[in-house]
Amino acid sequence: MQMANSTTLKYPPLSLSLFYLVTPHTQNRVNDHIILGKVMQIFYDNAILRGSVLHESLVGEELRLILTPLSIDELNKIWNVMSKTKTYNLSVCYEVQ
Repeated sequence: MQMANSTTLKYPPLSLSLFYLVTPHTQNRVNDHIILGKVMQIFYDNAILRGSVLHESLVGEELRLILTPLSIDELNKIWNVMSKTKTYNLSVCYEVQ
């Protein structure tokens, strides 16, 4: 427990690791590769987010964007659940801590 003020205790902030599957959806596979490449470059260039780029409730915190490779088997399982047409899409997974 942390002191919120002289008379109140509160729980510390909850730390989470969130996983995101980034998947471009265009009508052209070449564009999908270009878009995903640009997203990955932006995430690489901004791998640590802090300060004014975060929402006001997160000021003083730090978020890390981590490329988290998934195996082909893991990706197949995800796409089998998400896709009704059995088409597989170009994707990468990121963890945000």
